[in-house]
Amino acid sequence: MNPLDREFLLLLIQYITALSAIANDGKLMQPHLAKQIVYTDENDKVTETKDIKPKFVRQVISKENSELMREMLEDVVTKGAGKKAYIEGYHIGGKTGTAEKAINGKYDTTGKYISTFACIAPCNDPKIAVVLSIDEPDPSNYYSGSNAAPLTKILLEDIFRYLNMEPDLGENKEVVKEVTIPEMRGKSIADAEKILSNLNLNFEITGSGSIINDVNPKPGVAVKENTKINLIADNSQKINSDVAVPDFNEKTQKEILDEANALGIKVVFSGDGIGVSQDIQPKTIVSKGTTVKVILEKPEN
Repeated sequence: MNPLDREFLLLLIQYITALSAIANDGKLMQPHLAKQIVYTDENDKVTETKDIKPKFVRQVISKENSELMREMLEDVVTKGAGKKAYIEGYHIGGKTGTAEKAINGKYDTTGKYISTFACIAPCNDPKIAVVLSIDEPDPSNYYSGSNAAPLTKILLEDIFRYLNMEPDLGENKEVVKEVTIPEMRGKSIADAEKILSNLNLNFEITGSGSIINDVNPKPGVAVKENTKINLIADNSQKINSDVAVPDFNEKTQKEILDEANALGIKVVFSGDGIGVSQDIQPKTIVSKGTTVKVILEKPEN
């Protein structure tokens, strides 16, 4: 089954109006671009203000069905193709969309697409709706879950800060991100400390040497922020070049290659799309130059 949509005539304001109906318990509201109109005289003194009030059009789906749809949209971000829009502590509901673009009135193999990601947040008490569309994205990374979703995440982070929207962390006290341990062996202690500090990782140093010759856990392992990394600086030992195989699941071919090249491992691909499986399991310790076979599949939008 081809997971790609065909291009259709729909304005983004129509898209976000329909999306907002899901956020508003099934109520379709008339869209407007201004919150207030302010009139001033020749001296810039305000003479009149006119508030633009929301206008109810009609009920398009039931409240119960809109709640169910918000749950489904949140699953897209927490479990599905929209994972790259996930922000810990915020209930974001989203939908990916990757459409083939018609050129001169027909669809062909030109590789031109439109990638769109639409979302509402927070799903348990909606306040904002966002639709982000990319016209003709990079053909090597055209799936909306890989390009539009992470861009939407950046936009949402700015919106949450602007609106002073605090994360819902439950019993957690802070948001903890996951980072991949980079290659630092062969670098000075000062350089390694700077790299780890920028990633919000703690560290301890074993040995009295000036150059890092080993790291535990190994480069390539994904850990939570504030994890303690052991840097070994022993001039009597050779630099250990072993690395940990990263988790390539749900990553694009470009992302996989970038990560593999940084660690010095090789990758052979089968298929097209995003990573779904690999012959060497994540966190397996291997030598640099090892080849990992990765199977790619096109995600369903």
